Amino acid sequence: FKNLSINLTDTIQQSFSLLFTGSPLETTGDMVSFVKNNYINKKEIFEKIFLNQQTLVENLKSALEQNNLNEIKKIIGKGEKNLEKIGVVSLSSEKIIRDIEKNGGSAKICGAGGVTKSSGIILAIHEDQHLIQAIAKKNNIIYSQVALGQEGVRIEK
Repeated sequence: FKNLSINLTDTIQQSFSLLFTGSPLETTGDMVSFVKNNYINKKEIFEKIFLNQQTLVENLKSALEQNNLNEIKKIIGKGEKNLEKIGVVSLSSEKIIRDIEKNGGSAKICGAGGVTKSSGIILAIHEDQHLIQAIAKKNNIIYSQVALGQEGVRIEK
């Protein structure tokens, strides 16, 4: 890993939020096993999806460097569609993501996902954070705006 030296516009920096859909019933191990089993049965399809995800990550770096919010949204949306294709996104999370997309934003799940009840965290991107907050409220889920490029949580001993 290496830090990227990117100067994001204020608009882009203020367009990100996290929505907590609830703890998935499945563990990370359950989801990894689920994907592994499906990969064995549909290897060619999964290989294409994984290669596409790699390309999307490379494209996202370029979009961030160019401060291209529309391209960032498009890439995040394509990444989410890939996660849905491999089956790690719950229907309730998909509904929330479609609502964000319908209103001009983009979103994707983070982490291992979950399918039975919820998928955990959704990363949302939209210039109007009030709109994302309203979607969270309508779905009775937790909303938190996030700042990009900040140091995360760490434990010091």
